[in-house]
Amino acid sequence: MFGFAILAGATASIGVMASASSEVVPDGWCEDDHHVMIYENCYENLISCHFLPTDGIKMIDYDAMMKGYWDFLISAQDLGTGEYSVFRASSSDDTDREVMINAKADSIASATTGFYTASIPPAYIWAVVDNEIRLYGTPETKDLQLGLGLGDYKVLEPASSDHTWTSINWYQNDDHPYLYAVDAKNNQVYQWDPISDGVETASKKLVAGNADGKAIDDDEHLYYPQGVQSMHGYIYISQLGNGEDSVNQYRVVKWEPSSTKREFKFNFKMNGRFGFLTYDEDGDLNTISYRYGDDAIYTQCAEVPDGDAVILGGGCGTGHDTNQFVNADDGVFGMSFYWGYTIWDYNADPDRFVFWPTPNVTCPTTTTTTTPSTTTTTTTPSTTTAAATTTEASPSTTSCGKKECSVGDEQCSSYIPGSYCKYWEVPQICSGSNMECSCDKVITTSTTTTGMMPTTSTAPPTTPFNCENGDAYCCSQYTGSYCKYWSYPSVCSGTNIPCSCDMQA
Repeated sequence: MFGFAILAGATASIGVMASASSEVVPDGWCEDDHHVMIYENCYENLISCHFLPTDGIKMIDYDAMMKGYWDFLISAQDLGTGEYSVFRASSSDDTDREVMINAKADSIASATTGFYTASIPPAYIWAVVDNEIRLYGTPETKDLQLGLGLGDYKVLEPASSDHTWTSINWYQNDDHPYLYAVDAKNNQVYQWDPISDGVETASKKLVAGNADGKAIDDDEHLYYPQGVQSMHGYIYISQLGNGEDSVNQYRVVKWEPSSTKREFKFNFKMNGRFGFLTYDEDGDLNTISYRYGDDAIYTQCAEVPDGDAVILGGGCGTGHDTNQFVNADDGVFGMSFYWGYTIWDYNADPDRFVFWPTPNVTCPTTTTTTTPSTTTTTTTPSTTTAAATTTEASPSTTSCGKKECSVGDEQCSSYIPGSYCKYWEVPQICSGSNMECSCDKVITTSTTTTGMMPTTSTAPPTTPFNCENGDAYCCSQYTGSYCKYWSYPSVCSGTNIPCSCDMQA
C-alpha cells in the first residue's frame, strides 16, 4: 500500500524536550528529514486525482474513518460551487470522493461499527447540522440495525434556542464510547450514552461546566468553551483564554465527567479554538497536541498541566514547503489510522494535508514500594521509544509468528465476531473489550450487549481476523512485532511504524 516505505523510518525522528511550559524549535530541526508526507490533489499521480474539489475548500472539520481507504471524512465548503457538504475521500487510490451529507456540518465524528475488517467497515457519522445533533448513515450501514442508509439520519438532540452546539466528540478507542458536545451558549459540556439508551431516546447529562451557565475562568466553570476531546474517562475542553495574546488565545482544561470542578488547566496556549488533539499512545501514554503560533504543533503528556513540550511538526516558518504548514482559522487537525498526525495546511494552494510521525513524549509516573516500616514513593520517567529499545511484550521475540491461542481466540470471537485473545497483555483480554481470556482454558464470564450500533456488518467474520500480511511486514521491521490493526492508528507493536492488514512485507 502506498506510503509505508516513506514513513517506516519515522521512529528515528525523536522529539527534543523543551523546558516546562515553553515551546522551542531544537537546533537543526528544520534541516532534518522528518519523513513528512504530503497529500494534495493528483500529487505525482500517487494518490487520487479526485481527492479534493478542484477549486479548493474552506475546511470546517474532519475525522478519520476507522479502516480502509476512505481515510478522510471532511466537512467543508466547496469554493467552486459555494455548497457545503460532508464527503469522504480516498488518499491512496483514484476513487471519486463521495458526498455523505448534503448540508453544512459544524462538527463531525466518525462512529465505526467494526474494528476487524480490512477494507471498508460500516461507519456512521455524528454531525451537528442546524444546531441539531444527528447520527447519519452511509451506504454500508443501510442494512444494519438502525436502517440508516446514505442521507438518512436519526436525531440525538433536537435543535433548541436553549443551546448552541459547537463541537462533538466520539472517542472510538474507549471500550464504551460516549457522545460529548459543547454548549457554547451555556458554557457547558453534555454527555449522551446512545449505545445503552438508543439514539433517539438517550437523554443528555451535564458533565462539565457549572449549572449556573456563567462564563468564569475558575475551577468550577468553563470560560467560553469551544471544542471537546475525550480519552479514557476524562474530557479535554478548549476555552477562550483570559487576556491571552491574539494568536495563541485559547487554553485547554481537563475535566472528569460529572465532577463539580476541573482537574487543571494546561499551561500551554494554542492557536485556533479546535486546534488540539488527544491521543492514546499505544494504550499506555496519553498525550495532548496543540497548534502553537503560526507554524508549529507541539505535544506534551496529558497527565500534568505543565509537561515538557515536544515539537511535533513545523516550526520552520509560515509557508508550504515540506517542513512547513500554516496555522489559521479554527485550527482543526486530526490523526490518520495509517500515517500519523494529519495536519490541514491552511491557505495552501493547492489545498493539502501534511502528515508528521508521532514524536516521543515523556510522562512522569509514580511507583510505590512498601516495607514493614516505611513507604517510599519515587518518580521516574516513562518514555515511548524507538523500536530498537522497546520493552513492550510481543507474541514472539525470536521469529515472525504469533503464539497458538485458538481456545482464547474462539472464546473472544463468541463475544464479538472477529475478536481474539490479546494474550500478551496483563491481564489477558479480548480485543475490543475488557473481557478476560486465556489460551489454555475458557474463562467463565457473562456479558450483556445493548445499544445503538452493532459491532459487525450483516456478514460478520466468524473467526478471528487474519492480518498475516501486516504481521509479516511488522516482523520484517522489528523481530517479533505484529500489526496492531485494532489500535488508533494501526502500528507495529513495540514501535510507531504504521501498518495495515492489506500491505505487503
